[in-house]
Amino acid sequence: MKEKPEISVLIAVYNVEEYVVRCLESVFNNTIIDKAEIIIIDDFSTDNSYQKVENFIKQYKNLNITLLRHEKNSGLAIVRQKALDKANGKYFIYIDSDDWVEPDYLELLYNKAIQTNADCVGCSFYKEKNKTELISIPLKSTGKENLKALFYMNIYPMIWCKLFKREIFINNSINFNQKFNNNEDDLICLKFFLFADKVSYVEKPLYHYFIRQDSISYKRDIQYYKNAIEAYTAGKDFLIVNKLFKDFEDDIFSKLLYYKIKILRHSNLFNYKKNVCFDEKDVILLNKWEKLNRQKITMLIPALVKKQFIKADLLFILYKLKNSISRITSILRKE
Repeated sequence: MKEKPEISVLIAVYNVEEYVVRCLESVFNNTIIDKAEIIIIDDFSTDNSYQKVENFIKQYKNLNITLLRHEKNSGLAIVRQKALDKANGKYFIYIDSDDWVEPDYLELLYNKAIQTNADCVGCSFYKEKNKTELISIPLKSTGKENLKALFYMNIYPMIWCKLFKREIFINNSINFNQKFNNNEDDLICLKFFLFADKVSYVEKPLYHYFIRQDSISYKRDIQYYKNAIEAYTAGKDFLIVNKLFKDFEDDIFSKLLYYKIKILRHSNLFNYKKNVCFDEKDVILLNKWEKLNRQKITMLIPALVKKQFIKADLLFILYKLKNSISRITSILRKE
């Protein structure tokens, strides 16, 4: 009978044949990998990702490894949920299959969790694009503080640089929403921090976040921001169900406003000089709002937030109307 693992390492794989071996080598060379189980799920890759994983793990028969493959492509949210459902560790951690980690990644996060009795431990990381960039934005010490910080982008919402206590997810029915393959990290963090108590952080950068040009998680277009609005609207519903919406009402409104303005700008509707819905004062206030958000100031004037939220809603309706007219026009042209 296998000893129950302390950590479940969960890896979703899809069309990453160029990178997956690098990821697995970094994971399997971790200092306390013998205390972990590794659950790898291939989401019906159309390249040689699955074969590369299958060949790689053959040399590690002494480790606790589960490799599964979907018979059809299901999306990241479903894969992550399935991996979590199969996890047995006291803690679990996600690692993206095109990223890689430092040899002491698991050890330092796990030791910190034990020492501080934390429900979650995060760490600094490296952003790997054209050059290596160190990102260090410490988590706050409690779940509620991190939830507040999440709304104002004062913490990174990515789940791959965080070690989670599994019982928090089990006891509070925290699951991935199958609708969201983008922004699912935000929604999971929102739900988790609502119930988390103690949160800790390791300053040392332990994770390498590799940004591919074709990565859906890094693409910022209108669809991305629409998905973000849907995700945070689902988050709002989750707060309402748990009777905590009033505690975070202004925060969730400000987050929705932020993404709606992004949509308007990307769709060329947000034009200060031509848009009659905004006067000069509104322009100044909106610029001030964005400046505050970029500087990661955690509090906004509630009256300002609500006022601009109403205006953004009106403009968002205009945006949807524009899309409907475009579709009708396109159909008529074809006829």
